[in-house]
Amino acid sequence: MNLRKRRSLSLEVESAVKYLHFGLLTIIVGASLVFLYNFSQASVKGYEVSKQEVDIEQAEDLNHKLKMQTLEAQSYEKIEASLIFKNMVTPDNANYIESRLNRLTRK
Repeated sequence: MNLRKRRSLSLEVESAVKYLHFGLLTIIVGASLVFLYNFSQASVKGYEVSKQEVDIEQAEDLNHKLKMQTLEAQSYEKIEASLIFKNMVTPDNANYIESRLNRLTRK
């Protein structure tokens, strides 16, 4: 025997509509959360990429400065090693001439 009460069709439809609304709302909220998570992860990755680009630019600048210092040091060593530099005489005392413009602007 079936002791369970029978529900009317309108109650069954109302119940189905409630479950349908709940299911759709759950899907929409879940999809929104997934979208926001993915969007925030993309933003974080973009920030990391831009930070690494800045680090690369700074490293390239430092590399360029170090290359210039190396070239300057090498050119100074070449000048010192040249015969012309070896034949030069170092003065005992140096006399510097002051320009007229420096004297006029100093007053």
